[in-house]
Amino acid sequence: MIRSIRVPRVVVLAAVFGLAASAFAGEPAAPRPGGVRPAPSAAQQQTLAQLKSDLAAIKAGSTATPAQKEALAQSLQACVQGATKPSAAAVEALAASVSAAVADRSVTPREKAAIAAAVQGVLASAGVPASEVEALVDAAQAALTAAGLSKETAQTIARGLQAIATELAKKTAAPKAAKSARKTAAP
Repeated sequence: MIRSIRVPRVVVLAAVFGLAASAFAGEPAAPRPGGVRPAPSAAQQQTLAQLKSDLAAIKAGSTATPAQKEALAQSLQACVQGATKPSAAAVEALAASVSAAVADRSVTPREKAAIAAAVQGVLASAGVPASEVEALVDAAQAALTAAGLSKETAQTIARGLQAIATELAKKTAAPKAAKSARKTAAP
């Protein structure tokens, strides 16, 4: 006989991202075996903390103010690593989707932290192979759904994340292609 057990959402989210549950509470995660992902830099930890703070400022049952959406957009833009940045329009659309989703229902602080970690994971994926980016977007969508957001809302946010990831991939591929072309054209 199989009994069902209730697993806290934070544990499910931790499993999705392969992190210790403490990572969603703002504590440093233990290193993963095999060193699949390096520890977040101080700058990444700072942007994640700011993103969590911006999400925490949006209260359930309210509408995010223009100032809250702008702060969230700035935090999202700061999560992008490297010189290549997504368009302001793409980031603002993502900020609007995320802020509306968080304001729409009661999302716990831990769930907001998990959402922030998921979003930052995708935004910090410049230079990562497309298959890994796709896995990050899927994990972000799973985290959003696990936080209790509707499937449609999670898909909308995931599409926004995918659009930004695709935009970043195109922007980083263009300079590499030009540099490669210059090398082959040089005598």
